[in-house]
Amino acid sequence: MVKRFREVDFFRPNELVQEWNLVFEIIAADPQLLHKYQSEIRVLLASQGFDDILCESNISSHGSFWQEFFSKIRHKILPKLRSENPFKFKLRRIIDFDKDRNWLSKLTVSQIEEAGVLFFKENKLPEETTEAMLHSMRVISHHIASIGINNRMNIRGRKNNDHHPLFFKISELAFSFQQSIELDVSSRHNSAQSLLQQIEKCREYNSELAASSIDQGTDIQRTFMIQKCNDLLNRLENITSCITEGMHSRSSARFTLVKDIFEEEYSSQGFSDFIKTNLKTLSLRISDHASKTGEHYIAANFREYSGFLWAALGAGVIVSILVFFKAWLHHASLPLFWEAMAYSLNYVLGFVLIQIFHFTLATKQPAMTASAIAKSLDSNRDGKIDLNEMAITIARVFHTQTISFIGNLLVVFPLPFVLTFLMDYFMDYQLYDAPEALKVMDNQHPWRSFALMYASFTGVFLFVSGLIAGYVDNRMIFSRIPERVRQSKNLHRFLGFKTTTKFARYLNHSAGGLAGNISLGFFLGTATFFGSITGLPFDIRHITFAAGTFSSALYCAGDLAVLSDVIITIIGILLIGFVNFAVSFGLAFYLACKSRDISIRKTPELLHVVWRYFRRYPMDFLRAPQKPRKAEDLASLS
Repeated sequence: MVKRFREVDFFRPNELVQEWNLVFEIIAADPQLLHKYQSEIRVLLASQGFDDILCESNISSHGSFWQEFFSKIRHKILPKLRSENPFKFKLRRIIDFDKDRNWLSKLTVSQIEEAGVLFFKENKLPEETTEAMLHSMRVISHHIASIGINNRMNIRGRKNNDHHPLFFKISELAFSFQQSIELDVSSRHNSAQSLLQQIEKCREYNSELAASSIDQGTDIQRTFMIQKCNDLLNRLENITSCITEGMHSRSSARFTLVKDIFEEEYSSQGFSDFIKTNLKTLSLRISDHASKTGEHYIAANFREYSGFLWAALGAGVIVSILVFFKAWLHHASLPLFWEAMAYSLNYVLGFVLIQIFHFTLATKQPAMTASAIAKSLDSNRDGKIDLNEMAITIARVFHTQTISFIGNLLVVFPLPFVLTFLMDYFMDYQLYDAPEALKVMDNQHPWRSFALMYASFTGVFLFVSGLIAGYVDNRMIFSRIPERVRQSKNLHRFLGFKTTTKFARYLNHSAGGLAGNISLGFFLGTATFFGSITGLPFDIRHITFAAGTFSSALYCAGDLAVLSDVIITIIGILLIGFVNFAVSFGLAFYLACKSRDISIRKTPELLHVVWRYFRRYPMDFLRAPQKPRKAEDLASLS
């Protein structure tokens, strides 16, 4: 039978179904053959170790995320020893999971149910199988209770341990259900229903706990525990449904159990799924932080739009000064490592000053606004997305991003040029000699250098620094760092109560942004050092720093600068900005959508609405209208 299924052509979807039906017709028509199959399956399910398989298949065997993580890495490198479990040993004699994974992965609920009806008399499980299932239920229920009483499963703001009875009762009801089965009493169906209802209550609590992570923060270990608890609850529900006759979910429960047992063998340890599942809540929390920040980077009216212009001009002044500091540090001829540290501290100082003065650096916006757009899509995931509102949000993102770029460039193009001229005029000091200036300009050229590739690296750094900011913000909330700082007696002694309170308030509002700026500074400052010591073409190109460096080098090059090269390099700098924006925005939008399970089926329709909006109000994508645009204004467009 297995051999025939193995030979099916899986490029023809109906072939497995046809072969399955044919094989089962042959077996059903031959009583002796049917009896043989029934006996073999009974022997298999009566094997020692079947209860262990039910407790462990496709469920984490470790108590923490990191134990499971490193275990899966070890088993990726060197697969774990084949289990000596008697049930698995007999199963492998029948099925070669390397050869049979294709057809096994395509089994359906109806096919599993058909096999159950044919091979089990009166569709009843053998007594030995039922006993193994009951034993596994007791073990699983105790595991659920032990996870449920862990401190990480508490929801802040609720009475401590008020959820413990929920999980303890699972064990009690599992024991009652086991007794009703063993004693063959008529109440078994009611016992099963009570257990299933309690399982649903535990699931609801876990959902509430996961939802609270958005406001209260989370960590990987809590996410891991919630996921493992849900896996155990699902397994307990499936076993209960399998044992209880007349349950409407019995077919799907059998299918899930068979699928989990098979997947344990052929899923290649499920490493990627493990990472995706356990990092999902944390990435959602981080992208939610970015979306809240991103809402502040979207100008909804002309007043906010003007504010972004002034904030971008202020950031341009700071970047212009940083360009000079970096050039001086380069001329100091420090050892590579210390030069990288000096560059990093220069960047950090500038980014932190921009944060303190509430200025705006255009390239830091995309990662935040992308998450804000994804969040607005998520808030309407019931299928009733207001595409007109979405189009207005996108237009606002575009004109806010545009004015921020313009504000930065209005300063970082002319100001370094003027400062270089003033130093030359009053101090007789040139930042670069002419050959070096030409080389600096050539480093920004779009095709004579790796500038655009380096710009993509910078986009990744911008994205990662946003993740770090979100993670630190999440950690501050989850670990309640500001409250702990506020209550620290040592800090009260050294700083005083008032200063400590202010420091705690600052950490609560600014720690994430500070961490993001510091990490971005070190990313940008050490990139050249990394490329130098490895010999790899690895560096960074950031539009504002590239523009400032080019501007100062242009003055120093003097008459040696060729007009055509200058124009092409200016275009290259604008392309650097586009690549910075596209990479950081794209990565952040992808992460935000993945963490929220957002479907993009309406993307073509949304693009059509945006195009209609652009044709009717093109200037809305460049500047904020005097009167904020409303969805009704777009509804009449055709």
